[in-house]
Amino acid sequence: DQHSALERQRQSVRAANEEARHKLAATIEDEKRQIAAIDAQASAQQALIQSSQEELARIKGVAAQGFISGRDMQQRRELLITRKQALAELVQNRSQHSSALATARIELGQLGEHLQAGLGDYDAQLAELKRERATLGNSSTMDLVASRDGVLTALQARLGDSLAAGSVYGRIVPDTSDYEVELHIPSPTITQVDIGR
Repeated sequence: DQHSALERQRQSVRAANEEARHKLAATIEDEKRQIAAIDAQASAQQALIQSSQEELARIKGVAAQGFISGRDMQQRRELLITRKQALAELVQNRSQHSSALATARIELGQLGEHLQAGLGDYDAQLAELKRERATLGNSSTMDLVASRDGVLTALQARLGDSLAAGSVYGRIVPDTSDYEVELHIPSPTITQVDIGR
């Protein structure tokens, strides 16, 4: 039954929308957790950078007097650079997660609109089906009678299909028609050609 099929499709759209809503909600929560973890790492990294900067400032005077080797100073500078690079990577990673979070929130906000649009299509089809049934006087079938004898060709409907009033569902070629057809058939397929096929 076409009505039942439309109702099943309508329910399928609603279920798919609900599944997408749950996935997006989970994505949003995951992105929030990721951002919170990155913020904690960035805070720790900033504390390490500050510690390295303070240590370098303290030992510059000692290094100038020759109590700390140039190599030790270079290692401390490289450590500071490494920590700053790690912080920059965390900031970039946070930016990516913030972007993913914003995208997921936008998509979640649009789900309602998509659902209404999808359900609206099915509601319109169901309403049209109800109108057609009412027009037919709640009859599920109707006999069609051709206006003349002939062969029905170019059939555009199948058994069980619903047709709107005034629809063209085929063409009738009169039995008394004399048609002459010229065909160009490739040699390898000539054995497939026969009268009536």
